[in-house]
Amino acid sequence: MVIKNKHNKELDTLSKWEDGFKSVDKNHWEPGYSAHSLGVFFTSKQGKEWLKELTLMLFGEDVSWDEARIEHESKLDTFGGRHRMQDLALWGKLNDGTSIFMGIEAKVLESFGNYALRDEYDTAKEEQKKREAVGKNSNKPARVDNITHFFFPGKSPYDRDICNLRYQLMHYFKASILEAPTYGESLQSLKKERNRVDIVVLPVLVFKTAIYDKNPDKGRLNEQDYNYFCDAIKLEKKIIGGKEIRVGIIDGRKIISFYEKINI
Repeated sequence: MVIKNKHNKELDTLSKWEDGFKSVDKNHWEPGYSAHSLGVFFTSKQGKEWLKELTLMLFGEDVSWDEARIEHESKLDTFGGRHRMQDLALWGKLNDGTSIFMGIEAKVLESFGNYALRDEYDTAKEEQKKREAVGKNSNKPARVDNITHFFFPGKSPYDRDICNLRYQLMHYFKASILEAPTYGESLQSLKKERNRVDIVVLPVLVFKTAIYDKNPDKGRLNEQDYNYFCDAIKLEKKIIGGKEIRVGIIDGRKIISFYEKINI
């Protein structure tokens, strides 16, 4: 498996990964935090062995990974602006042709965004008012509404049972569920009819670096937010190979997700 950035640069060493990451995001590279830790993990044998063991555990066979990209933009809807940035996106197939998309979310102590759903909606509406005052438009409130209705038809971002869900998790899951079976198809606009992937795998990988050890309570709260969201979208808990896995069907797609802490 060859991992690249959007400029098609191979990232097979940590220095190349750093350069490749900074070419698309100069602001979030810091040793001990998630972007750096993901690079350390996947430019070593540890990451490759983890991926092989995971796919054997989940599917009973190796996945043939056709493409892998850092900082890949998965499309949420037909609106413009920034969509979902995957820390690491992989496209592959099982032996029978079943397509797999894996969107890895890397964390150390970073939270799942700054806002809960209700607060994200309020912020979006305030931004819309400011833009309209100077003759511009904003689709952000509509985007938040669309994401809400995707998971919870008929509900509002203000409904008591969902208003405190982390918006970043909703953003992450929806864009991944809409993913295409290949990297090339993923680059196409959602305005065009395109194929959809069969199985979506969404691991949240928490790297227990020295930074993590400074405030493990924050890590505990992040895990609580993740579980709260998975419960809300009715992903069932299963134990597979000794690992707690969340599984379910959303929008006709099989979803597999889990929260794993990794020492590097």
